[in-house]
Amino acid sequence: MENINNFIEYCKDFYFGENAIYPLKNVSHIDFVHACNLVARRTDMEFAGDSFDRERVRDILESVGFKQAS
Repeated sequence: MENINNFIEYCKDFYFGENAIYPLKNVSHIDFVHACNLVARRTDMEFAGDSFDRERVRDILESVGFKQAS
């Protein structure tokens, strides 16, 4: 569980909140955490908590309509 929490915090640095590097507009905390958990719990590929997994979180959120803030 700690590994997933660390991953969520890592992803937040990039995509969640006004201080994020590439913030996504209007994404709620719950949607963000759900996307992170979907990636972390996939059984068809290994979870490493790295930049590839982080980008999968972004891809999930963008696929349901969240866009990068300008």
